[in-house]
This record gives sequence, structure tokens and C-alpha cells, in this order.
Amino acid sequence: MEESDYLFRHAALRDAAYALQVPSERARLHRIVFEIMEQLVTEEDRAQVALALAEHALMAQRGVTWAGDSLHRKELEYLQAAAITAAARYENDLAARLFDRVADHPLCTQGQRVDAMVECGTILWFAGKRQAAIRKLDAAVQGASSDLPRLAFALIERGALYRDLNQLDRAQRDLCLALDVARDCADRKLQLRAMGNLSTLRQRGKSAAEVEAMYAPVLAMATELGNARAIGISKGQIAQACSENGDYARAESLLIESLQLLRQTGDSMNEAVMLATLGMTFLERGDGDVRGARQKAAAYFREALRVNNSIGNRPQQPECYAGLARACLDLGLVQEAQRHARLAVAEGQELGKPASVASAMFVLGRLHELAGELADAEATWRQGFEIARELGLNEPTRKLRQSLSGLLRKTGRLREAELLETA
Repeated sequence: MEESDYLFRHAALRDAAYALQVPSERARLHRIVFEIMEQLVTEEDRAQVALALAEHALMAQRGVTWAGDSLHRKELEYLQAAAITAAARYENDLAARLFDRVADHPLCTQGQRVDAMVECGTILWFAGKRQAAIRKLDAAVQGASSDLPRLAFALIERGALYRDLNQLDRAQRDLCLALDVARDCADRKLQLRAMGNLSTLRQRGKSAAEVEAMYAPVLAMATELGNARAIGISKGQIAQACSENGDYARAESLLIESLQLLRQTGDSMNEAVMLATLGMTFLERGDGDVRGARQKAAAYFREALRVNNSIGNRPQQPECYAGLARACLDLGLVQEAQRHARLAVAEGQELGKPASVASAMFVLGRLHELAGELADAEATWRQGFEIARELGLNEPTRKLRQSLSGLLRKTGRLREAELLETA
């Protein structure tokens, strides 16, 4: 008899046959399968089948008067392993659901519950679900109130989320409190994380020299602790400041160093950040081979998009789409510029990334202008200008004001242009 003869022809037949079993018999069979799998699967391979083991342990408890604590504990143990495995594979939806189940498990300790909620919250944000992420991290902070290391960690993750959402006051509050708590419990690894995240928050608008001085203690502690990942992130942030201040050669050198360190430590998320920063560096360069610089910018943004897609990281995508749209515009790739600009607007509005929306609107306005659609160009630039000005984004505000003013002058509205230029 062929092996296929044992298979059900349709899932409905399988489910019907399963439902015909007496609940206690189903539980007994699940327990047998669980015990056989545990015995046969090696320790090294157990993480790969952890979810199946957790499900069999759960089902073995249903339909019986008392299943025993061992199955209950095994279920939690394998749920945790399955959640960690799913997160490592960037199976974000599955990982978030599993960490949620860990947090709700009756045998979960308060510390395990907080850890699971933090993991769930960060994964939800990774997948672009910001409100759900905030709710989960709020619950983690409340649950960790008397556990100082966990409280510091939860505050760092929530502070970083607020920073990414441009809610700077809340980010500052959480990260400063996290640093104080980490110092109180003498956890230098958490101090390093809090200091690094605070520096990324405070570096906005500062000179490259000021940013480098700000990161000096972060780099010193990272070096002392042997944390190559933190060194890579810090060098990348200094590079961003160099790029913003026009020192493109040093920015490129630091970013290459940063990428090497982040790839060595397997930090794909920050690898994508540095690829996007390299893209922005070549996008802003106006010296030398400008077309060649824009081609490099487009290549780096595409690579950043690829890395983010491979790990399911949505929040970084709007910036990459907006940068790629600008590079394509400069290269005369009109259709591609339009497609990526529209993606930046749509994703940026959904994920709460107004800076990317404003940058993309600059591109869309320019495309309208090139097509002779002046009314659409004006409307788009006005909307982008208001967003950029409200956020205090100096360079996008300047570019959008300049473009809008030029259009007003072109259409004979000199007084409006003068009022805009002095606003």
C-alpha cells in the first residue's frame, strides 16, 4: 500500500474524523505524539518543531479531568522556544502571536510575561502596527514596575518607538528614566542601550563635532563591553551628522565601517539604516560626478529596501522609498520616481512617518511641474511644506519653500511668493 493511501483526500474529512474521537481519547493520542516527538527529536532540532510540541502539549490537556503540571509547563517552554525561533526567522506575525500566548499563559512568571510583552511590542512595531505596539509596551512598563532591569529595557524599547514616531518629549522622558533605572541597578549593558538611544534623539540639528563628542562616552563603553553592534550603530550615527554637515567623504568612510560591524553581528535592521544613510549621503552630494552619485544613491536605497523586505521591517521603508524617488527624479527616471514617491506617501501616512511624506511630496510636485500640471504641483508642494514646517525639518522646508516660491513667481504671483519667502 502506498503512503499516500493513508492521507485524507480533503481537509474536511480529516477534521470530521478528528471530531468523531472522544475528547479524552484525542487528548491521549496528542500526549502519545508529544512524548514520541520529544524522544525522537534531538536537542539541536527541537527548536524547529517547538510549535508542534507546544500544540500537542496543549491539546493533550483538553478533554481530561487533570493533565498534570508537566504538560502545562512543557507547553509554556515550547511556546517560548517557538516564539524565539519565529522572531529569529523574521516571521513577524507568527512571533507576535506566540509571544502574546506566552504572556497569557497561566504558568508564566511576571518576569517572563514582561519579557514576552516587550518582544511582542517591538515585533508589532517592526510589522508597522504602531498602536498595538504602544499598547503592548505600555503594559510591559506597568508590569515591570518593581523589576528594575526589565523596567529599563521596556522603557528603552518604548522610548525608541516614540522617537521613531517623532514624539520627542515622550521619547526623551522614557529614555532618560531608563538610563536612571539602569544606573540604579548597575546594569552597564542597559546603560549603553539607553545612552545610545538618547544620543540618537539628541543629535538632531547639531554639528558633526558636537555629535562626535556626544557619542564619545557611548563608544568608550561599547568598546569596554566588547559590543561591536553598538560601535557600528554609533559610527553610523556620527556618519549621518557628517553627511548632514557636508563632510560626505568622512560620512562614507564611517558608514562602510559601520556596515561591516553590523553585518558581522547579524543586525539586519541597522544594516538597512546605514544603507539608507549611505543613499542619502550620495543623494545630497553636489560635487564631482553628480550623476554617478545619484546612481549610487539609488543602488543603496534599493539594497536597504531589499534588506527591510527580507526581515519584514516596515517602519524604515517610507524613508527609503522617498530617497529612491528623489534619486530617480535626478536621473530622469520619471515613472520610477512617481511610483516610489507614491509608495512613500502611502506608507508614510499609514506608519506615521510625516518626514518621508514631505520628502516624497517634493518629488511629486516636481513631477507635476515637469508635466505642466502647475495647479497640482502647487497643491502638493503646499501640503508638503506645511508638514515639513510643522515638524521643524529645516532642509525639506527650505526645498519645498523654494520650489513653491519659484512656481508662484512663474505664474505672476509675486506678492504671494514674497510672503512665503519671509514666512
